[in-house]
Amino acid sequence: MRVYRYLLVGLTALTLVACGGGAGTTTAVSAPTTDAEEEPASDPGSVASVDDLPAECVETLRAYLRAIEPVVADVDFQSLTTEDLEALTEDLEEASVEYEEQIADCPEVDQSVDEGFAIIREIAAEEAPGTVAYFDFVAQFAEDFGNVDSASGDCEADIAAFQEFVDSSDSMSELTAAEVTEASSLMSSIAVVCSDERFLEWQEEISDWVSGG
Repeated sequence: MRVYRYLLVGLTALTLVACGGGAGTTTAVSAPTTDAEEEPASDPGSVASVDDLPAECVETLRAYLRAIEPVVADVDFQSLTTEDLEALTEDLEEASVEYEEQIADCPEVDQSVDEGFAIIREIAAEEAPGTVAYFDFVAQFAEDFGNVDSASGDCEADIAAFQEFVDSSDSMSELTAAEVTEASSLMSSIAVVCSDERFLEWQEEISDWVSGG
């Protein structure tokens, strides 16, 4: 159930694109980080479908959906401004960090990102209908960014490619819109193909650069 990580990466990149990606712009809130001691001690493995997940893992997702529903239910995603998006990301951060921590020991579902979005949307429609538009919005954005073929699909290779952007600028806000698009494609791939431990380690490494801190 790693899909939320993909969503948050997408929202962070989307805010940067909306800001213009140039120097002097306000940078979006970075994806949340988790302390090293909170990382899972071992790989929890994977399962073939959501039906095979432990009940507590499914309930964690359902609880997360219920928690964010009041935040996203009344958002007009068709006219969302950069300021609105930054505020939304901040409002979601606490619940998102808690969710990441709670699913650390849950197995991955051995399905594609598109299938993962479909699963979450189906559960959302049943458990928290007010979140469906949010997931549709981010899934569409992720699909658009996914069309940029800059990622190799290999965890370490994509991290190395992303590092080139980090080394060439003081913060992500200094990248051009085209560079942000390419970097976001890499971020999306890293969020999907890397292990939980490696992703959290990388996330901490780039947090200051992404946030401009």
